[in-house]
Amino acid sequence: MPNVHSAATITLTYNGQIIIEGQIPSEGQVPAPFPEKIFHLISLSRNPFILSAFTSALLAAPCWMDVMTGLPLSHADPDVLITFAVILAGSAVFLGEPLTVQKAIGVVLTIAGINVGCQG
Repeated sequence: MPNVHSAATITLTYNGQIIIEGQIPSEGQVPAPFPEKIFHLISLSRNPFILSAFTSALLAAPCWMDVMTGLPLSHADPDVLITFAVILAGSAVFLGEPLTVQKAIGVVLTIAGINVGCQG
């Protein structure tokens, strides 16, 4: 089951991050003064999309715990690194963010570096 839960962790993490990034701009600028900032961030919890993103994070946590009980971290962590690539592609497709060669190379180097580090 660790592989299924690893995929669930990736999917739920991706879902939460893309939703948050897509919803925050529509909620207005975060105020600079501290008390107003806290109230603004709390008010975001009324947005059902933001709530679904928090739910995704909440559900991803036990999935990741199951992965950790079934696989060594050196095997499980590289699987989850695919999230970097998925979020980069998803942000370009769903949010219209620029996908540059530098970003793609950075993600590839990050994933490759951690995979090499986990082999030893």
